[in-house]
Amino acid sequence: KMRKASSWVSTGALPESASELPRSFVVGGDLPKALLGGREVGKVQGWRPLLDVVPGTVLGALLEVDDATLRITVVQDGKERCCTQAPLPDEWRWPNLSAPNGVVDICG
Repeated sequence: KMRKASSWVSTGALPESASELPRSFVVGGDLPKALLGGREVGKVQGWRPLLDVVPGTVLGALLEVDDATLRITVVQDGKERCCTQAPLPDEWRWPNLSAPNGVVDICG
């Protein structure tokens, strides 16, 4: 079975919001939450990017993928701010179109 690239890849147009990115584990927004493939999988506690991220802030993100789980950790100015995980969807498992994306949404 041949897999097709997502429409935003083939047209070159990006979606309106991070939650619309395919094969993405998104954390952030306002009010912050975790989204997996556009579906909410949980709330984010202790970090609100719209209020906490200021000019000069240094952000980092680590997406870890194992056989059953995705975990994304956000680091701000050298300190872990949030970490959340979700089950790896069957359709995202190897071999597939591409690896999942970890995305930090600081705007909402």
